[in-house]
Amino acid sequence: MKVITLSQFEKDLDRILDDVIDDREHYHIKTPMVTNITGQGLAWEEKAVMILPVEDYEILKEGYDMWLSSCKEESMV
Repeated sequence: MKVITLSQFEKDLDRILDDVIDDREHYHIKTPMVTNITGQGLAWEEKAVMILPVEDYEILKEGYDMWLSSCKEESMV
């Protein structure tokens, strides 16, 4: 997994998409967000998103759905 900033993602979008599609790379994109405006200025909170091949996402989603189902079953017992 590669960690990049939003500005790097914007600057290198074509290369990054090729990397994800051709090399199945996962990207963690850090995005600074203004969360609060105070009397002392802006408060920043880092948010993040992931970009990964859809096949990898589907595998992760399937595992997550199975985990949720097992949690629901355990709570019913």
